[in-house]
Amino acid sequence: MPQEHGGEVMSGSAPGTGKDTLPRRRQRIALLVGNAAYPGQRLANPVNDVRLIERTMRLLDFDVEVVIDATKAQFETAIVRFGERIEQAELLEASFFYYAGHGVQYQGDNFLLPIDAEIQATRYLKSGAVKADAVVEQLALNSAADHIVVFDACRNNPIPEAYNSTRDVTQGLADIRNTPSGTLITFSTGAGKVALDGDDGPNSPYAAALAHKLALPGRRILEIFGEVNGEVGRRTNGRQVPAMFLSGALPMIVLRPISADVHAEAKTMTVIGNQIQQSAGQFVSFNVGVGGVGLSGKRAFLPGNGVHESFKDIDVGPEMVVVPAGTFTMGTGEDEYGDLNERPAHAVTIVRPFAVGRCCVTVNEYRSFVDATGHPTHEPIFSRAGAFFAFGDLVVTTKPGRNWRRPGFAQTDDHPVVGVSWADANAYVTWLAARTGQPYRLLSEAEWEYAARAGSSDRYAWGRDITRARANFDDDPELRRRHPTAWRYQARRGTCPAVHYDPNAWGLFNMHGNVAEWVEDDWHEDYQGATGDGTPRVDRQADDPSLPALKVIRGGSWDSTDSHVRSASRSSIHASWATSWIGFRVARDINDSA
Repeated sequence: MPQEHGGEVMSGSAPGTGKDTLPRRRQRIALLVGNAAYPGQRLANPVNDVRLIERTMRLLDFDVEVVIDATKAQFETAIVRFGERIEQAELLEASFFYYAGHGVQYQGDNFLLPIDAEIQATRYLKSGAVKADAVVEQLALNSAADHIVVFDACRNNPIPEAYNSTRDVTQGLADIRNTPSGTLITFSTGAGKVALDGDDGPNSPYAAALAHKLALPGRRILEIFGEVNGEVGRRTNGRQVPAMFLSGALPMIVLRPISADVHAEAKTMTVIGNQIQQSAGQFVSFNVGVGGVGLSGKRAFLPGNGVHESFKDIDVGPEMVVVPAGTFTMGTGEDEYGDLNERPAHAVTIVRPFAVGRCCVTVNEYRSFVDATGHPTHEPIFSRAGAFFAFGDLVVTTKPGRNWRRPGFAQTDDHPVVGVSWADANAYVTWLAARTGQPYRLLSEAEWEYAARAGSSDRYAWGRDITRARANFDDDPELRRRHPTAWRYQARRGTCPAVHYDPNAWGLFNMHGNVAEWVEDDWHEDYQGATGDGTPRVDRQADDPSLPALKVIRGGSWDSTDSHVRSASRSSIHASWATSWIGFRVARDINDSA
């Protein structure tokens, strides 16, 4: 049994497996470094964190080398040895580097601090610390393998202010500018931020989440780290949100397979560009191409600006896109343009990935439900065409002979269904869940905004401005000029196909405009009292006529103005109304076995 002490190096394969347990299986190697014994400012948990990750790595059949409380010489030697192992491996599947300890950024470079670093003198930092790039450079020695680098190194800025006269040394780490192909680099918190050391527990929040998610079977690399980021946000109440940087081709390998057959199945994801950045209100956004068939018959979906796993449970059902876990800022800040009902802005953590309809439920999909169940058709429906809207008061007229089959404008089977009430939408997801045996439902309001933003923090998923080249909405400036507080709506357009315009970064179509979308939540005038876990706010009885059965609708529609199709914009309507401008999109929970 190897001894553990300052600077001690320990290595070996998974206990009890032996070198030849899995003949000719592709190799996995790991280097874990934990530095805690800094003179005068010992850190509580890096050693505990490394030992926790070590146990997890061995469970995943990694050949692990651990270095505890490394001096600069020991640190650099371990990195060189790590590079040699990467270069010399004949069948290397993956490498894994994990560092827990102090780290700082200086003049745009990231430095990992050994325990003997001259941390009280900025001028000695470059000679006394280890550049993070030294680790990254080793990965290029084997471009056929996949590499994962984790810097849990943003505990604080250890250089006293009195010695940091240039103020060039700042807390946290800087963005990674050059990520080697086939490499995923993660920070335990966002660039320039400080990670928590876990003073109330034996491990940092990031290490605890990482060990937990790595050990779960059937998870692929990006799914693991998406779930890690969501769990860290939840554990820290949004105070710590990790960042990821990715480049090149990264097979979505399963680190802990459910079976050997599953382990052998991998998809290759090619990233064009350099980084995945996750921060509050800004989550994974990147350019990729995907090929192949994934687990459980899921297939890769490439709309041109994102990687999205999509699937259909039944032929007549909607195509679903898997959305990652994560933390985002919901609503509108006090200094931002928006309505009072969008405030206060607050952090929401989506703990687990879930599936969202690639587009709204189409006419054809809804017809399959009606044909199968005999569900009644509303007639007439309400129409806003020709009605007058002012100061929140909506005068509507009924249109005899109009319903979801005949909404008052031309539509095809591929258009989103309209003329359906909230009860109709709920009946559809209930039928779909029973038909497929899967947990289909409506989105919560928080899930809807999270999916609509797709990593953005601006007014729209793509930025601050909107034109008819991006969305189907009412863009008549002359109409608004003549009626600054009230608009005369003319039914001159109607909906466009459900799959139209460019999708957002997560592969979802028409989240802005076209049709407003029912969600699960009851209406509340603002976000006071809202939870931070993404669950719907349902506290009224819709079937009680004494209570206002108002449900939330999101996204705006073909006759909404630009301000009402923003990601944060929200509105309400009576749950029993069926209109020519409201449809719905479905969600589905992802089972561990799915």
